[in-house]
Amino acid sequence: MAKNFRIEGFAEDECAGGYPKKMSHFLACWLLESLSRRALIRCRANLKEGRMFETMSVIDTKSMIVRDPLLDGFTYDELKLGSTAYYSKTITEHDVYAFAGVIGDVNPAHVNETGALGMELPGRIAHGALTAGLVSTALGTKMPGQGCLYLSQSSKFIRMVRFGDTITVRLEVIARDDVKKRVTIKTEVFNQNDELVLAGEAKMLPKQ
Repeated sequence: MAKNFRIEGFAEDECAGGYPKKMSHFLACWLLESLSRRALIRCRANLKEGRMFETMSVIDTKSMIVRDPLLDGFTYDELKLGSTAYYSKTITEHDVYAFAGVIGDVNPAHVNETGALGMELPGRIAHGALTAGLVSTALGTKMPGQGCLYLSQSSKFIRMVRFGDTITVRLEVIARDDVKKRVTIKTEVFNQNDELVLAGEAKMLPKQ
């Protein structure tokens, strides 16, 4: 522990050697554990009230569906018009190279910096299919989640996704078919600057 460690709630002259004066090692450890629990409680409160996402303007927690749909997917009746869900991921070099290896697309735009620059790109970029694949991830793990079937998807690629970009998939139920028990979900992907990089729609058959 650092010599000048500062414990919240104690003045500097009340601390020495990393612990408050006249406090035993046992009590100091108990206090630090207590502070950690308080921090966790604050974190949970922030998450519940939506403050954890204040920097992401594309995320509206008021209409989010909150539960683990990867284990317990949403049924048709549970998916209301306007229901939303989100999935975020930072795109790394490893992600792009692994994806290129799986599908065999080793176009220089994705795996060769010199080749990408020669194509007048700002550098290597992620495959459009990788970005679109994360839409599938969001549909399969966030909304509708477990038990759903992916019927169709339209996608329009609007901006490039570069290595290091953090992208957020936003899903919104925009139509319901009460006869076939299917939903249409608007699928949008934004980067860390809240710029739209992909737009489309998915037809889904949720579990019954």
